[in-house]
Amino acid sequence: MPVMHVVAGPPGGGKSSTFPVKESGLDYFDADARAAELNGGSYHAIPQTLRKIVNREFEQFIEQHIASRKSFTFETTLRSAITFDQAQRARGNGFFLKMRYIGLNSLALHLERIAARADRGGHSAPPATIKQIHASSMINSDGH
Repeated sequence: MPVMHVVAGPPGGGKSSTFPVKESGLDYFDADARAAELNGGSYHAIPQTLRKIVNREFEQFIEQHIASRKSFTFETTLRSAITFDQAQRARGNGFFLKMRYIGLNSLALHLERIAARADRGGHSAPPATIKQIHASSMINSDGH
């Protein structure tokens, strides 16, 4: 039985360090790494145009794996309901669904970890954006 493994949670919660998708043994898509690759190897100041390209590639990756019934994994913030729609299609195509949701006790901890990651050369976003994604993620984690 093929597996759709989702590592989810708000930005800065520890998804990548706790459950690195590249070490899962499954086909994986790392949207942040792909965006940095298209941005000349840098995680800083990734333009929205590149993010849109990566989002299309990400969706194609998932749809191709569902259609071919091949196990895969990916990481998501769950800022929108698209993952639940994809999971429903995967389940209808015979997949076992596995989701791990990772988050910290407070938004302040998420912001602190993201600032530290940015200081080490990793990806970041403005605090207002992080707050909005965090709120959406928490709502979607409860609502589905």
